[in-house]
Amino acid sequence: MTDNIININKKEYKVDNFTSKQKYIVAQIRDLEQKVATVKFQADQHEVAKQQFVNMLIESVEKPNGKDN
Repeated sequence: MTDNIININKKEYKVDNFTSKQKYIVAQIRDLEQKVATVKFQADQHEVAKQQFVNMLIESVEKPNGKDN
C-alpha cells in the first residue's frame, strides 16, 4: 500500500476516492502494519537477549569448578 493508491485483489484503488469509513479502515490497517513490524523487531531483540542468557548459563555451568567471574 502506498499513501494514495492501494491494491486489493490485484486492482488499484485511489484512497482519495474512498468513503470516510473506507479511509478509516485503511488507516487502521496501516497502523496495525506498523505495530506488527514493531512487535517483530522487539521479538528479534528479545530472542537475541534470551540466547545470550542461555549462552551465559551454559558457560557458567561448564566452567571448571563452577566458579563465577
